[in-house]
Amino acid sequence: MEKESARHAPLGPHEYIVTSGETRFHVQLKEPGTAVIDGRVVDYDLSPTSEGVSSLLLDGTVFDVAVLAAGRSDSSAAGSAASEVRVSVNGTGFELTVEDRRTQMINSLLKATRHAPKSVVVSAPMPGMIVRLEVEAGSNVEAGTGLIVLEAMKMENEIRAINHGRIDEICVQRGQKVEKGEVLIRMTLQ
Repeated sequence: MEKESARHAPLGPHEYIVTSGETRFHVQLKEPGTAVIDGRVVDYDLSPTSEGVSSLLLDGTVFDVAVLAAGRSDSSAAGSAASEVRVSVNGTGFELTVEDRRTQMINSLLKATRHAPKSVVVSAPMPGMIVRLEVEAGSNVEAGTGLIVLEAMKMENEIRAINHGRIDEICVQRGQKVEKGEVLIRMTLQ
């Protein structure tokens, strides 16, 4: 079977991109017993023979196939989503990645939402006075980290990071009075 070049057209129902190592195959299941693999029509029959093992008749050749492990890998860090399958074919193990219509759509969304670090400002939600600065310029923060404590109407209000990022600039100092909407911190989301 040939190595498939990059595929850009959307996958249809019963169409899959199967990757084993560096080799990619375009597989389309047609009517029962017929598949198209990289443009080549092949006949197949898949029948269970014993617990966890199936017999695959593919173009006149018989293979004993067992699925050893299967799961869905939704890895935004890697920038992709796919099903990962470990199979044994005639006793030899293979790691496969299977992309279907759903995973192709997820991958498209992941690519569309990926962006360069975004600069944001943290503004005062109400008028008040800065009681404490809990971070310094240049520090990295996680979502939920306390940034500034603002006193308003004799109550202390902690302003927290809504995402992880790096503090670029602190625009206020302890004891300073601020108005609603005044910029307190500039940060870059990561």
